[in-house]
Amino acid sequence: RAVAPLLIPRALRGTLDQQGIGKKTLEHVLRDLERHLGAVDAMLDGRDWLVGDAISIADLSVFGQLFAIRGAVEGADAIARKARIVSWMDRVDAATSAS
Repeated sequence: RAVAPLLIPRALRGTLDQQGIGKKTLEHVLRDLERHLGAVDAMLDGRDWLVGDAISIADLSVFGQLFAIRGAVEGADAIARKARIVSWMDRVDAATSAS
């Protein structure tokens, strides 16, 4: 058990290195973000939800990621430029808020 705290940071560093986290420039990350936002925006064209006619786990999963991204100024600015995504995030938020 005492070994776990020592190995977890090493394992986490390895995973992050394999994923390329920290290796991309801010410009590259923002280009990737724009590309992914474009894909989500296209999925919402003419739809209220990502999959089907009601909120689903797909909406919750993507919402969680975009909510976190919106915590950075650059992410918030990129999301704000996508009106369909902003409206969809408002719908997800309303559908999951306690009344």
